[in-house]
Amino acid sequence: MKHAILILAHKNVAQLCRLVEFFSEDCAVFIHFDRKSPLSPEERGRLEAYPQVRAVFRRYAVHWGGFSLLRCMLFLLRRALSLAPEAACFHLLSGQDYPIKPLRAMLDFFGAEENRGMDFLSFTHLPAPNWENNTYERFKYFFFYDWLPRGRRADLFTRKAVAFQKRWGIRRPVPNRFDHLYGGSQWSSLSRRTCGELLRYTRRHPGYYRRLRFTFAPDETYVPTVVVNIVPHSRIRNRNYRYIRWRNENGSSPANLSEEHLYHLARSDAFFARKFDACSRRLMDLADRYLLSPSAPAPGETGAWQCRTLVPYRPDRALSNALVRFCRQEEMGELLEMGCGTGLNVATLRRAGIRATGFDANPHTPELSALLLTAGDEPCGVADLTDDWTEEEPFPLVLCIDTCGYIPAAFHDRVLRNLAALAGKFLLLSWPAPGRGADDGCPLYGRDGEGICRELRALGMEPDVGLTNFFRKQTDRPFLREELYAFRRVAPARSPSGENE
Repeated sequence: MKHAILILAHKNVAQLCRLVEFFSEDCAVFIHFDRKSPLSPEERGRLEAYPQVRAVFRRYAVHWGGFSLLRCMLFLLRRALSLAPEAACFHLLSGQDYPIKPLRAMLDFFGAEENRGMDFLSFTHLPAPNWENNTYERFKYFFFYDWLPRGRRADLFTRKAVAFQKRWGIRRPVPNRFDHLYGGSQWSSLSRRTCGELLRYTRRHPGYYRRLRFTFAPDETYVPTVVVNIVPHSRIRNRNYRYIRWRNENGSSPANLSEEHLYHLARSDAFFARKFDACSRRLMDLADRYLLSPSAPAPGETGAWQCRTLVPYRPDRALSNALVRFCRQEEMGELLEMGCGTGLNVATLRRAGIRATGFDANPHTPELSALLLTAGDEPCGVADLTDDWTEEEPFPLVLCIDTCGYIPAAFHDRVLRNLAALAGKFLLLSWPAPGRGADDGCPLYGRDGEGICRELRALGMEPDVGLTNFFRKQTDRPFLREELYAFRRVAPARSPSGENE
């Protein structure tokens, strides 16, 4: 399956080149570089020299918030459809986007059978509380961004112009071409079929398109409104897989991302993030090293991984958030995670004010966790769950998620004794069912759930059905909905023979 990458850029050719270089396989890249921005012949030649770049255009002078951006988007889409007949999926990016997942992960996701022919865009029904205070303000008043240079004076003039129109009752009717209007991010991933339908609709029914002149940011309303109204909803996913931080940070809203945002990128399941600017160079270097470098984990004798990137570790934001809620509800200010991987759960819990300690047998755990923890926090440690932990002080809650299945069967009894000894009140544990394969190339050693419950009962841990169901409903990962177990301490730890430990 081939992909078309459409990039709207206006500055920083060196950064743009880094973005283009990422799409080195199964991708055709099309670039529109803002006509009002400088681009030397040497810089243009550098872009055109990449084999994946099909064309570099400079047709429009693009103005933030203006109709020119929508015109440019549709132009680039039309040319890409014509020049890349083999492309099945079209991804619209800005020159300030950057990947946060390996290319193979992106290609596999959009090329999967269940995602082929689907459209991925973020949208909301208008009016909406977060859009102009639940009004149609962007449609009702005249905005002149295409005639104003970006800056404080332009913003001040626009505010005064809109205030003048409100004072004198100058209002335009809300567009009525559709019964429902939608708004959302212009950065999306659309199927070839939908791109063709969008352009045909624009050509045959230009009324809504023309009506968006002098509206604010029409690119945020045109594509979502047309696509959601003319495409069957069964083909649409309300998700564009872009990470955008909607806060005013590093001199911009949305935020210009920098090194301290790596935690958020590692926790996201998006494929791209924005905005990357001059302050983002260190973050881009970290992304190249830890998020984009393919790295297969190498399991050791006890199943411990040796891996120096974040790539193989899969975040589970829903489960992390559920752990925070559970700890607050139970007034549990401390916990231990064995097999903490990169320390992402530990980082989330610490940010919520919970004293979380993490250990993993990967020797690179301190390095990886230090990237995600708040500056000054103690990194997670290196320790193997197959060692003897029965003499350690227990913690109110112990987590061991997606870890035990990688440990060879010879160590299973010791692992369960260790976990039971460490869990002072609760244990949250996952173990793959027998026969389930892994998608990371490492062998899995499954266990029957009833057998695990029986062994932990002998060690003083009773399965908690209600808590198990709660956490199973909270996870983002399908296999954990069957393989996650919660236990509650009901008696001092006992050995399988029945003697006190």
